This record gives sequence, structure tokens and C-alpha cells, in this order.
Amino acid sequence: MGTRSLLGRDELEELFQLSKTADRFQSMLERARIRHGALVDLLPAVFDEMLRQADIIKRRGLIEGADHRFFLALLLKVAKRTRVLDLVARQFPDKEPVEVIIGWVRELSKINIFRSAEPNVLGIKSIDDTYLEVLAGLLRGLSDKEVTALAGDKPAQLKAEELIASIKSSSLFKAIFTQKASTTAH
Repeated sequence: MGTRSLLGRDELEELFQLSKTADRFQSMLERARIRHGALVDLLPAVFDEMLRQADIIKRRGLIEGADHRFFLALLLKVAKRTRVLDLVARQFPDKEPVEVIIGWVRELSKINIFRSAEPNVLGIKSIDDTYLEVLAGLLRGLSDKEVTALAGDKPAQLKAEELIASIKSSSLFKAIFTQKASTTAH
């Protein structure tokens, strides 16, 4: 029987003081808003980006292969999908960049971290052929509708729409699939 079934959400939050931490953070933001105004609204995105970068740095530290480390460095430092593809094409001029990236994701999805609850070194569960096909479509710049049609009615652990949302919100890929301007290197 898992901890969640023994303790409800409220009890877990109280036990680990999760809600108190969130409340303190919100209180801090409100106090900062009095002095700094709307600038405070930028902080959550900054903190989110810092967490994204820390996650990729941690994962990169677990990988020894030069190509895989190169890939994670691109995801860490380059915030534009087309620029990532250009850099992969430069590094591997005789190969199609999207296929190279899909190969890396496939390889990394098979690497497990000793004593980790995560499914693989990428921290992404449910990486199957449909996931890779959806990722490839997104990397090629296809619209969500085109990617969904591409995935068709193939058997998958998640629906194409769910895969698209999952990929676009993952700490690894969200920077290259975010439409807004970014302050990271391009």
C-alpha cells in the first residue's frame, strides 16, 4: 500500500510542510510586488527556467557519451528549434538532423539510472515509436494538427494530443518549442 493511500493529499502536505512553503513563497511575491510592481510577475518564469536548466545539467552529468552530452548541451543553451537543427546538421553534415536527434532520444530512453525511480536518464516515461514520431514531427516544425494526423491511429501509450502537450511542456524540450522570445543563447 503506497503512502498516498495511507495519507491523503492534505496530510502529506502538512507532513512535509509543502503548503506552508508555497504559502511563504506567495507571501514573499506579494511583499515584493508592493515595492517592485509588475516586475515581480516575471519571477515565476525565471525560477521555472532555472529549474529547467538545473534538470538538464543534472541529466547531462549522468551521461558519458559525447554525442549525447552535445545533444543535452544544445537543449540547455539553444532556445530555438531551427537553431538546434542547424547545429546538429553542422556537427553531422551527412545525416538528417531530426533523425539524429530521434536516434539520441531512443538511445537515451534505454539508459536507466541506478536506484532511480525515473524510467530512464531523460526522465521521460512512455517513449515508444509513436512518441518518437510525434517528437520528429514537432522538430520538423509541423503544426499540432499535422503531427496528430501523422501519428494517426497507431497504438500508443498516450494519445497524440497528450504526447504533444507532454513533449512541449517537458523540461528537456519546452525551450525549443516555446514561441515567445527567450533570453538564452540562440
